[in-house]
Amino acid sequence: MLSHGYVNEGFNAPDRGGQLRWAIPASQVFLEGQASGSFGGAYLLLGDRPNAPERLFRLQATAPKDKFPLDGADGLKKMNALGQSLVRHRTDQLFPVFFDQTVEPFVPVADDASNSAFS
Repeated sequence: MLSHGYVNEGFNAPDRGGQLRWAIPASQVFLEGQASGSFGGAYLLLGDRPNAPERLFRLQATAPKDKFPLDGADGLKKMNALGQSLVRHRTDQLFPVFFDQTVEPFVPVADDASNSAFS
């Protein structure tokens, strides 16, 4: 499975953090926890284990806070370059698994009532 993530801005806990200082960063902590949990679940479902061939690949870049604003298109060229760099550094791992084989073309299942498998 190839998992392509978003640009992660990293996280720094607020200094002398009380409830008020954690009000906004707490949502980022929860989102990071959810993403990490989802990745861990996929890891378990795919049966990855020590000393076995890798079956789950995650590509995710890290950038400084506000480097790539969510609603802005100014950084698209830099984000593209960042993504290409991630792939380039893992080509030896990714190519044999995802790009070195010919696969059968996808054929959708007919959407009609005569298909007994879905009745």
